[in-house]
Amino acid sequence: MAIRTEDVFGVSSKPVRSYIERPTVDDKFVQALASDKQIVVYGSSKQGKTALVSKHLPYADNITVSVTPKTNVVDIYSSILRQLGIKIESSNTQSTGREAGVTTGMKFKAMIPLFGSGEGKIDSNIKSTGGEIRDYEEVPFNLELPQDVSELIRKVRMEAVVIVENFHYLDDEKQQQLAFDLRTFQELGVQFVILGVWREKNRLIQFNGDLLV
Repeated sequence: MAIRTEDVFGVSSKPVRSYIERPTVDDKFVQALASDKQIVVYGSSKQGKTALVSKHLPYADNITVSVTPKTNVVDIYSSILRQLGIKIESSNTQSTGREAGVTTGMKFKAMIPLFGSGEGKIDSNIKSTGGEIRDYEEVPFNLELPQDVSELIRKVRMEAVVIVENFHYLDDEKQQQLAFDLRTFQELGVQFVILGVWREKNRLIQFNGDLLV
């Protein structure tokens, strides 16, 4: 099979043939993957962060979210669930409080595909684009809560690792929000690998010191 230029050079989520392992980096990354900790891969641009991750954690076998400056934390969670085949249905809600007046918000339902005999109530049959009838379990959840998102992830793929690319594109407020959520994901067994361009070793720990535990 012919070797293409992009197989050797450039930035790609696929392992490049020119990749050279660095024991001080690769060994540490592999050890971190075997732990229950969240992982941060940081450094200047074009330093091999993506190559390192794809070498030991194939992107095609896991969940990858590439963020932009316009991405919100709930957008990250929506992408994760969609990649797992979970359909998200949303509706507007409105309630009137005795003192606070009228409040509005969003209500979400997750439609989880059932393969074989699964637990839980089957709410309905949904026809896929290919004409196949598939069974889904309907689960109400809050897209803003890592607890709810974790439960949905583990229902479908307990071994999934979430890779978040270009984390530095998020503003400080969003980075801080995700830093707190990462602690909850860690406690519930969902591992994240965060890639970002910055120099500080303890970037996320500055937002949430509990990530050290």
